[in-house]
Amino acid sequence: DDHGDLTAFDALDDLADSGVKVMRVAVRSDESPEELLERADLVVDSPSDVVHLLRRLLPVAD
Repeated sequence: DDHGDLTAFDALDDLADSGVKVMRVAVRSDESPEELLERADLVVDSPSDVVHLLRRLLPVAD
């Protein structure tokens, strides 16, 4: 259920407002609410794309 992700995005907004760097990532699907896609900093096409993204970001975080 992608609607729960909107609640998570709200929490990320709160963190961002307090100065924490965040990235809102949404996975595009037929069931994705338009609001979720609009609020995302990045939209990917599949859950495996999220895994690839995290693997690429991991060395940068070290």
